[in-house]
Amino acid sequence: MTQAVQPYQEPPSQLPVPPTEFNLGGHRYVLVTASETQQAPAPYQHQGPIINGVPHVPGPHGYQPYQAPYHAHPANPPWLRNHYTRGTGILIAAGCIGAVLFIVAAALFTLVTWALANLMAIAVTVIIVFFGGLVLLGKLASARHGHPIRR
Repeated sequence: MTQAVQPYQEPPSQLPVPPTEFNLGGHRYVLVTASETQQAPAPYQHQGPIINGVPHVPGPHGYQPYQAPYHAHPANPPWLRNHYTRGTGILIAAGCIGAVLFIVAAALFTLVTWALANLMAIAVTVIIVFFGGLVLLGKLASARHGHPIRR
């Protein structure tokens, strides 16, 4: 089966331009070139320095950490800042720590039980060998003398 060769065609002079702005998940994204700089509008424009990752705002006694009413400190991780996930996260963390402590306690209990069982087996063996040796020596002495040795 033969296929016909298509003659050369000039590429279109106007290429389609990708969109420079789009919304994804409720967030606005803007595509810019490296030479352009564009500042995205912020819902809250912070007025003050950021110290150790915590925004500070001017107050009556100088700069103070920004603390929105009824909210956790902004330096906390996101799951701790949210009211609904804070309690759940703390419960999950406590459950994980409890599970690890239970496993460590079970392993320690098993190790101690194993060691004590082996020590008891060794002690019983030593006692049996010691008293068995005394009985054997006593019987050898009585066989040599023909009568039990008086103490």
